[in-house]
Amino acid sequence: MVDGPFSTFPHRRRRLPATTGKISVKRFVQWVASLQGTAEQVFIREISWAKEAGFPSHEYILLTFGGKDDSNPIFDTTLRLERDVNSWFKIFGSRFGLGSNCRDTVSIWSSSLAAQHSGDRTIAYIAVNRTDIDLRHIALLLEVIGAAKVWSFNCWWYAGCLWSNLARCIGSNYCRFRRPHREGQVEKFADFLAESRGSRGADEWDAMNFLPSGGC
Repeated sequence: MVDGPFSTFPHRRRRLPATTGKISVKRFVQWVASLQGTAEQVFIREISWAKEAGFPSHEYILLTFGGKDDSNPIFDTTLRLERDVNSWFKIFGSRFGLGSNCRDTVSIWSSSLAAQHSGDRTIAYIAVNRTDIDLRHIALLLEVIGAAKVWSFNCWWYAGCLWSNLARCIGSNYCRFRRPHREGQVEKFADFLAESRGSRGADEWDAMNFLPSGGC
């Protein structure tokens, strides 16, 4: 059972259009619209940027929601947001006017840990300290980003757009940013560039200027 705070919605509306697996962003947006004002009963508690093992690695965003009526994290629910294509070859179809082949999806999980496959890792994390960013904000953002599918097929670009827009919406005064894992040679190179330019090193990055190396 992964309803969590979503169980506070009216019974006939509270479930996502699909009970298992991934659903399209379009169906998710329709579901959020059906909630009307009750969508404000839940809020984003955490945002995670995660990546799968291997190279190139698939990257995605996890949004963990809490309920305003119950602040206990044990009852939280996580949405996994991602953009993917079936193969590298099909990517070029969208570039040459053959139609977009990338697919934006949403899936629901009982926790951010459950939403990740074995071997996946969280590379950045935001704890949100406000309760007015709800499902309606996410639905609107997904619709806007979804319009960019011809050139912006990359899962890393998609995750980055979600991350940066959410961080900007929340504001630096209402979020706590951290990086659970270090990024090896990529991070060392970023530190080297920062030092040579007299700017801040990677350990001083915040949620807005954090941008990891690209994945799929």
